[in-house]
Amino acid sequence: MDELITKVEQWAKDKGLDQADSSKQMLKTIEEIGEVAASLARKDEHGLRDGIGDVVVTLIILAMQNDMDLYECLNQAYNEIKGRTGKMVDGVFVKSSDLKQPDEPKNPIVKPIVAGWIEKSTDNLTKAEKIAYLIKSKDGDSYYLCDWFVRDGILTQEQGEELFAWAERQSYETLLSLYNGYEVEKEPLYTVTLSLDLKYYLVIDEYECDGISPTLTTSSDVLGYRYYLTEKEIKSADNNLWPFAVPVEEVAER
Repeated sequence: MDELITKVEQWAKDKGLDQADSSKQMLKTIEEIGEVAASLARKDEHGLRDGIGDVVVTLIILAMQNDMDLYECLNQAYNEIKGRTGKMVDGVFVKSSDLKQPDEPKNPIVKPIVAGWIEKSTDNLTKAEKIAYLIKSKDGDSYYLCDWFVRDGILTQEQGEELFAWAERQSYETLLSLYNGYEVEKEPLYTVTLSLDLKYYLVIDEYECDGISPTLTTSSDVLGYRYYLTEKEIKSADNNLWPFAVPVEEVAER
């Protein structure tokens, strides 16, 4: 083995490769690795043996170009792996330090009303300002959400009180983290269908300018009508309609 390495090193010196550009030599190594991969794919044993040899030759030259030798590099690599622990995962050895990656912090989950408040674009408040007002609410200051913004028409009284109550229950860390992102809680949705003289559907006309309020229609597929409603929306139309509500998941399964 020593003799072979010496011959390769001498061959490289004779060609002037020991003084060549290392970045170009690395490209040659990558090229030969590609030949190894191709031989594996073709199950070409002769090509694989030749390819592995070519990779070693390119690495010997790369080491020379950086005033190193193959034994020095192998020795350092072995000293790093000899005490390494881990396990096989899907045919690949994974070291212990990579198996114990800490969980990435998850974005807080917020109610749709909170997301709507932060993302609302019809007022002049910035995202940071809106979060700041939630933090003020955490401090027990209800003036902004339950009074000021209600008088200015930015929030309804009900919305302000719901936002205030939500903010009071959160930690300061959660409220501050909203600026970096959050996930919106998926509120259960329902359909309401009444079979009377005709089949009636409870819908919300999203084109209604005077506010969003549920209404009954005999049309089953109208652009601008929303047929999937929340519990709150259904009960706002009539509490007696709630027993007729069917979860959207059950509707999809039929």
